[in-house]
Amino acid sequence: MSVSLAEVSTGTVYVSQTYTQYDTSLTGTTSVRETYSVVFASATTFKVDISEIQGQGTLNATAWVLRNGTAVAYTYLGQNITGSEASGLYEGLMTPFFLESEYGVLAQTLTSANDVQPASEGTVQFGPTTVALTNYTAESLPLIVAICGGSLALSNASIQIGAVRAANLSLLTAINVSGSETYHSQTNQIISLSFRLLSFQDA
Repeated sequence: MSVSLAEVSTGTVYVSQTYTQYDTSLTGTTSVRETYSVVFASATTFKVDISEIQGQGTLNATAWVLRNGTAVAYTYLGQNITGSEASGLYEGLMTPFFLESEYGVLAQTLTSANDVQPASEGTVQFGPTTVALTNYTAESLPLIVAICGGSLALSNASIQIGAVRAANLSLLTAINVSGSETYHSQTNQIISLSFRLLSFQDA
């Protein structure tokens, strides 16, 4: 599975992660590409090759992961790491899954808004996996959406949800929004926020 993220932000961004909530100033561009390949699978364990490209740097690693998501070993630059340290390193490379979850919540909020409707549907191949896609767009702009503690005023909003029928699973496959966010009585510009799932394989 490959995930491509491009985000350009100015002003203050509210970040909420497990056990952590804070405001941070973020100006500039973030671009990350993560690729995961399952090279071996048993009844209990996956062997996963991981590649991360951020800026000019590339990180390649291999992780052995139990089917419950626990990393039991992690190999990087010839070093084999086990135990809690392996789990921590592996979780650090799971950023795209965190983003899929976080942006999935945003997509659910947007697609349930009154002025957002399904615009088109179709079936495509994401790598070897057949996915039924639904595209959502706003009927009129700006799109005003209430969120907890604030609101979004979006000048552009497009969302794509993919349903993997064989796995009874829905994924956010693409989101592209711009406009502004008002939160904690402060308004921040969203110049461009985009997320696109490039490919995945149902294991």
